[in-house]
Amino acid sequence: MILLVKANTIAALIRLLSGILEVVCAVVIYRSATPKTILKLNAILGALGPVVLLGSLFLGISASRDVTTWRIVVVFFGALLLIIGSFA
Repeated sequence: MILLVKANTIAALIRLLSGILEVVCAVVIYRSATPKTILKLNAILGALGPVVLLGSLFLGISASRDVTTWRIVVVFFGALLLIIGSFA
């Protein structure tokens, strides 16, 4: 049996899992004594953030049928600017 789930539920679960991972990594960073481990975890979290943002954004936009093409372009452009700004 195929379980059909709404896109907003999947996006929320992706965000929830990302948040749990962030909290777990924060605890590991807090308890870690080696800078090497801290750098590795920060690098992983820094790369994971934009991926989660784009994934949940894509799910939300693909699920909405009444959004115009122009608004989709504006939202993706805004997400792109957020990602560029986080690396600058």
